[in-house]
Amino acid sequence: MSVSIEKITIDEEEGRFVLAKAQAAAVLDIGTSWQRLRIGARIKCDDGGANITGTPRLLMGVLSNPSADLANGPLSGAATSHYLGIRTATATWTRVAGPPTRYTLSTNLFGLKKVGAAETTFTPTSASTGVPSDASIRVPWFIEILKGTPWKVDLCVPGTAALATDITLDQLRTAMEIDTLTNVRLYMATIASGTYGNSTGTSASEITVDEGADGSLNALCVGWDRETVPVRFSEVLFAHFES
Repeated sequence: MSVSIEKITIDEEEGRFVLAKAQAAAVLDIGTSWQRLRIGARIKCDDGGANITGTPRLLMGVLSNPSADLANGPLSGAATSHYLGIRTATATWTRVAGPPTRYTLSTNLFGLKKVGAAETTFTPTSASTGVPSDASIRVPWFIEILKGTPWKVDLCVPGTAALATDITLDQLRTAMEIDTLTNVRLYMATIASGTYGNSTGTSASEITVDEGADGSLNALCVGWDRETVPVRFSEVLFAHFES
């Protein structure tokens, strides 16, 4: 299990953090003072040369009160404090030789609420998506969490054709400032070689959350449960909106 930092240069110098069977969290400087929270991360993975089997788990969302060693993150079994976000559900990540090389996920992403060992899954569905494994390509995954009765989780992820287009940090920042996730999808479609998928927008993406009972969701959190093919995050950004 490891989290490491690397410096690389594509069109700009960047510092990536690399997850290999690991999870990471950062406490929000706004605490829980948000109504609608958008998380955006530019990601890629290594090319393992073959399919990744056994239902790999990539997670992105929010966590309550991360411990110093993150022993209470969403990959920590019954020790998980309180996690809300998405988790991949595809049994096999299929390697496409390309160019560019990439892994595709044919099964919809799951929404996930996890408190201790108890997991509640729901489905902000998307079209087929994936993660590039070409050294020069990074793509963003976005999720949005809206507080309410019930709460709602939405997403914006690249379709498989969009895995061929590298997205810059400036483009990610622009997308993070756009008013709605619907308009983020439209913006991404103008700069990518393919579309960015959306959720169903139905009750399937709704979930009951009780921060008072389970813990305040005050930190960004990402996780990846495989070691041989690390996932690399160029950055994880957040934006909060009043409604």
